[in-house]
Amino acid sequence: MNSVMKPIYLDHNATTPLDPRVLEAMSPYLVEHFGNASSNSHPYGWRAQMAVEKARTQVADLLGCALSEVIFTSGATESNNLALQGSFIHLLESGSFSASTPPHFITSNYEHKAVLEVFDRLKVLGAEVTFIDVDEEGRVLPGALKKALKPNTYMVSIMGANNEIGSINPVRDLAQVCSENGVLFHTDCAQLVGRQDLNFARDGISLMSLSGHKIYGPKGIGALIIKEDVQKKIAPFMVGGAQEKGIRPGTLNVAGIVGLGEACALLSQSMDDEIEHLSGLQRRILDWAKSYGDEVVINGCETERLCNNVSLSFKTLPADRLRSALKTVAFSSGSACTSANPTPSHVLMALGRDQGLAQRTVRLGLGRKTTADEIQFVLEQLTKTIES
Repeated sequence: MNSVMKPIYLDHNATTPLDPRVLEAMSPYLVEHFGNASSNSHPYGWRAQMAVEKARTQVADLLGCALSEVIFTSGATESNNLALQGSFIHLLESGSFSASTPPHFITSNYEHKAVLEVFDRLKVLGAEVTFIDVDEEGRVLPGALKKALKPNTYMVSIMGANNEIGSINPVRDLAQVCSENGVLFHTDCAQLVGRQDLNFARDGISLMSLSGHKIYGPKGIGALIIKEDVQKKIAPFMVGGAQEKGIRPGTLNVAGIVGLGEACALLSQSMDDEIEHLSGLQRRILDWAKSYGDEVVINGCETERLCNNVSLSFKTLPADRLRSALKTVAFSSGSACTSANPTPSHVLMALGRDQGLAQRTVRLGLGRKTTADEIQFVLEQLTKTIES
């Protein structure tokens, strides 16, 4: 391998490449089938409507929800905002609380900024918010959630899996705690979809967010899955159209929706094989890390973690040497949404890592096209750097 080669892409937790089969499915709706899905008086609109409903079926089949529960959005960031701000707006508009009894929301201290910053806004608007600490493995456990519940708790939002360290939360158990206490449960599953079996109905989830570009679909498309009887409790924060039951108005991105549907259909066919492939590559990296003892710290839970994620911190290896060792590798140290911010990762700090260790961290995000040879090359480069 040499310096002019195409970099090895190991940043699949930030985004995934568009699968050629997804592009093929989308292409007709970018050119010849350009109709508006809301135009119900001619064939151009009918074709677009049919494509949208086919995609809705494909999403529902993968996630185990009803067709009526799939609301298309621009991605998980919008879905999170819609779920959280939408629920609060509903409470405001319905007069369901007063300043003396504000609604109580619960989240964790290592959520994606698309959740944390929404709660910062809701606090300003009068909501009461509790941030649960994660355990030493970066997970939110049911016991911690139970302790945080209050009589006025309205909604809990806990991510399905962390985007930086890969720890998977016990979604079904957390949802059960919420159900038993009459509390809505929202989960950001942008990272978890396609990497673990999810079933919206079986798992007792109220609202679930996802993004197309995390599962080899296009950017700018996603969905918020909302339980049928919860939809009346989510007010739109945009108005001006009846699309998606009025919950998310605006002209539908038909090509993007088709792409999301196709990405979900492909996962329905191949998810088990992909998980096996990715888990094998991940195990090679984790075994290598363990061979260096205390020098290499594995961030997150080793057993309950995303099959495509490895987060490693190096105790003594300087950050500049770490970057130099992986100069032919596309990787990140944390969330792509905060990579321009030089401050240490709030996720790693939530685990108790110090600032220096947080800055000597690599996140390796594996993908369906990642090869054993690529992983071997990365490990060889790291080995040379550590031992030199």
